[in-house]
Amino acid sequence: MSYSPRCLRKCCALLLSACLSLACFAQTTYDTIQSWNLAEYSAQTLANLAADTEHWTPMYKDEVLQRYSNKVPTDGLPLQANGQVIAEVEGLLVGSGIEAGSLLLRHNMGSSQNGMQMQRIAPVSIPGLQAGQRVTVAIKSSSSAPQGIAQLSNLSGSYGPDTYPSTYFKTYGFDVVADGEVSWTNSGGVVVQSVAVLRVKEDQREQVATPLIKVEGKQVSLSCETPDARILYALVDHAEVLDYARPYTGPFELNRSCRLRAIAQKEGMRDSQLADTSLQVAMSFPFAGRPRVLDPEALDRGAVASFTGSGSRYLINWRSLIDDPAQLSFNVYRDGVRLNDSPITDRSNYLDYAGAAGSEYTVEALLGDEVVETAPVQVLPKGYLDIPLNRPAGGTTESGDFYYIPGDCMVADLDGDKAYEVIMKWDPSNGRDNSESGYTGNVLIDAYRMDGTQLWRIDLGKNIRAGAHYTQLMVYDLDGDGRAELACKTAPGTIDGLGNYVLMGQ
Repeated sequence: MSYSPRCLRKCCALLLSACLSLACFAQTTYDTIQSWNLAEYSAQTLANLAADTEHWTPMYKDEVLQRYSNKVPTDGLPLQANGQVIAEVEGLLVGSGIEAGSLLLRHNMGSSQNGMQMQRIAPVSIPGLQAGQRVTVAIKSSSSAPQGIAQLSNLSGSYGPDTYPSTYFKTYGFDVVADGEVSWTNSGGVVVQSVAVLRVKEDQREQVATPLIKVEGKQVSLSCETPDARILYALVDHAEVLDYARPYTGPFELNRSCRLRAIAQKEGMRDSQLADTSLQVAMSFPFAGRPRVLDPEALDRGAVASFTGSGSRYLINWRSLIDDPAQLSFNVYRDGVRLNDSPITDRSNYLDYAGAAGSEYTVEALLGDEVVETAPVQVLPKGYLDIPLNRPAGGTTESGDFYYIPGDCMVADLDGDKAYEVIMKWDPSNGRDNSESGYTGNVLIDAYRMDGTQLWRIDLGKNIRAGAHYTQLMVYDLDGDGRAELACKTAPGTIDGLGNYVLMGQ
């Protein structure tokens, strides 16, 4: 297998940029404060389980003792056997109400199968933790059904049941939000193999100052207040690397808008924090009278709750806006009850496992403890939105009869209400490729609100031929007035959305 130099350069650039963006976190290491190995049990624990026939039932397979199950429901206290706390789970509180036979201590099923398994959904808690500590939970799935961590309390991080092969192992990592008790809820059937509480191992070395970014016109300069520090930087446009991570040697010019990331390093010191900013280069537009930067769309949150097609799961999505403060966080409410345990800071979605078509959702934006915005949520019980269309009547040309087919669609805010409208092209069924002769019907362009209200219809006229390669649409708020414009090719005979002929040259 071979790669072109361009491909290799891009791969290297992506790798170096990724390293740069993570550089300030690369030194993060942890000390283990407490850990639980739930896949191994001492001889004393096994003897206590065997002796406590009132509370534990031995379970065999092929006459081999493999595990113990609870005979009585759990009470939310440390698990005990023969009057003693089971040492391997001491400090973990298993949620109350796990019915008899639904809690299994698997000790002789092979190292990859052993662990604590709850056949019913129930929380596991650890009291007395501190904000900033980290909790890891290593699990193994026991079936092909969706399994994993279903809920968090006083913990933040990515979680959620998923469908795994039966040999799947996964370790979740969560950060403690505030001092006090933390808990997580396993979905039914998960085998928990180990749990640990960690804290960041502090690096006592002095940290290099964060690079300073100065922009004057198109010229960019970087500096660092730490003497003799070395600055590395990379330019990124969306997910595509424009320039690989390189040492900064002096001011440079930008020829396009992009994102700049930089760190500073010095031997014997900790790397600086990451400096990360978006840089915009002005573009000239004749109608503006002066150079200006394209304005971002002024949109609302556009929050929707979509049925996922499985159980009662609804996925709530909302927009992250370009001018959102970095400290902005979100809460999600269903029927007035908050669903997330702590404010959401790392994503703009939330998966609700108990939604319904009649649920009423709200997304709340916060700065610190202050609510700065409340956004309504549109519920989509089908998982998608039906938009009724006003199909135009067909017609006849010299080539025969034709009818209209919905074609390309685009979205933009056409009327300044901060919500998207749909711009859609109607293609006649007798459209032709460039290489083919023959008459075609007229191409039409409609605009609709999301509820199906038609705003206008443009008829491009008989001088714009219909076909896959003739009419492309571009929709954007080019003049920055909050309402998007439509740009496409027209000709004598084109009628605009107000019913007027478009006059060439005006």
